[in-house]
Amino acid sequence: MSRLALLGAAVSAVLFGATLWGWQAGWEGVDLPWAPTLGIRLAFELDGLAVLYSLIATGVGLAVFVYSGRYVPLHLEHQGRPRRDEARFHGFLLLFMVSMVGLATAQDLILLFVFWDLTAVASYFLIGYDRHLREARSAALMAFLVTGVTAVLLLIGTLMLYAEYGTFSLPELIGVAEPGAVVTGAGVLIALAGLAKSAQVPFQFWLPRAMAAPTPVSAYLHAAAMVAAGVLLLGRVYPLLQLSELVLDGLLVVGLVSMAVGGVLALTRDRLKQLLAYSTVSQYGYVVTMYGLGGPLGAIAASFYVLAHALAKSALFLTAGAVTEATGEERLTRIGGLARPLPALALGSGAAAAGLAALPLTIGFFKDELFFKAALERGWLFGVLAVLGAALTFAYIGRFWAGIFLGPLRAAPHAVPAALVAPVVGLGLVVVAGGIAVEPFARLAEEAGSVSVGRPVSADVSYHLDLRAENLMALAVYGLGALALLVPMLWRRPAHAVARLGEQVGPERFYFWSIAFLNRFSDLIHGIEVRDLRTRIADAASRWGRSASTSGASRSSTASRT
Repeated sequence: MSRLALLGAAVSAVLFGATLWGWQAGWEGVDLPWAPTLGIRLAFELDGLAVLYSLIATGVGLAVFVYSGRYVPLHLEHQGRPRRDEARFHGFLLLFMVSMVGLATAQDLILLFVFWDLTAVASYFLIGYDRHLREARSAALMAFLVTGVTAVLLLIGTLMLYAEYGTFSLPELIGVAEPGAVVTGAGVLIALAGLAKSAQVPFQFWLPRAMAAPTPVSAYLHAAAMVAAGVLLLGRVYPLLQLSELVLDGLLVVGLVSMAVGGVLALTRDRLKQLLAYSTVSQYGYVVTMYGLGGPLGAIAASFYVLAHALAKSALFLTAGAVTEATGEERLTRIGGLARPLPALALGSGAAAAGLAALPLTIGFFKDELFFKAALERGWLFGVLAVLGAALTFAYIGRFWAGIFLGPLRAAPHAVPAALVAPVVGLGLVVVAGGIAVEPFARLAEEAGSVSVGRPVSADVSYHLDLRAENLMALAVYGLGALALLVPMLWRRPAHAVARLGEQVGPERFYFWSIAFLNRFSDLIHGIEVRDLRTRIADAASRWGRSASTSGASRSSTASRT
């Protein structure tokens, strides 16, 4: 491991340990004046929500730094680039991690906005790390524009709340805010910023494009950190959002649509990271749906889901990078049968895949159980939609793992460095540990949910060997998911039809149309300015010439009279 990667891993470990210590010791945080005349303060608090996202950012960050310590030098070597470029990678990765911790603990909306933008800046340079590639530059700009422009909505919503209540402090706002047009309008704007960051429909198109980034970036930003920042924002301001039924209903609709769109498109992807990217759109659709369902159980389920997803999905992204390094292939149809030559990678990623598919004895089993409970509280229709969404997850994750490790060997792999396998195995072990000893994870989710709801809440998170509704729903998920996995002709044609429709009329086309329009408009204004400048210069020269001619004639006339 390089010194820079070792430094990043050390900082991650220290911050992870400090967060755990602060959580257990009941450290409340700091509150210092920043801009007193504006009422802006440097207010940080280590509440349940802050602990959850800080542990995710630093814990997964530790695994990613260990992985990138070997991956980035190989990546630079393959591209013929100097090793000094490694410093830029680890520097921005560390900046992102620290910004994420700041975002998680911020208790002032302006302070939160500052860290929100810092994550956008760091992600721009990380996604565009291979800046010599046009694809990487385009993807970085797209992610920055989508998340950066919508960040303005967060700022506008913040200023609306300040104008109405005279404070940027979140605890104070939560204490005085009342249902009404201002809270609803501000809630809509803030929620849109969060949905864009989490790549929810109709903003989902930036995330698959961002897969142009190196694998450690995808594993960290696009599984556990950047997209998590969006739902972190929703959880942080949820006491305000739940004052408006309109906002909650909007979250419910967006979440359900994102679950479906992301899941269907994940089934159609052949590139490993593209498949995982669309699955992330779908998985965070679950989280948004849970917030839309409302109530204490929805908030706890959302927090637990974020935790379980971060552990499992980051391991699967790291698996994709290790497989590509071993085989030189990145398409699912060109690889297979790697379980025998790469057994440790197969086991580690298998545990992570099992967690995402919600199999028993993994932490993922409880994420779906809580989701089912929250859905059933709103009625049987939402329970059916929850089962269908979870079955989609089972199918595309099963397709991912089985396509890589089962079947005939298509591309003979070479040895994979241990540093690319150990983080996957470590994350997989945590996924399994969470399925056996779930109490610490459940407690963390309960404390995070309590912050979102604004009062202490709890949920029963344990195995029940009976025929209760959640268990029957889980069995239905396994059956439907296995059917979709084993009989692909059931979904292949309609799923690809949806993908083609999205390519023709989806929001990505609107994005490119908007960029082209702005470029043409800029060229038009530039042309007008140039022509106008030439005209002004010509007019000035003409006036100067006439003035000089008149002045010369006047002097001649005076000399003649003299």
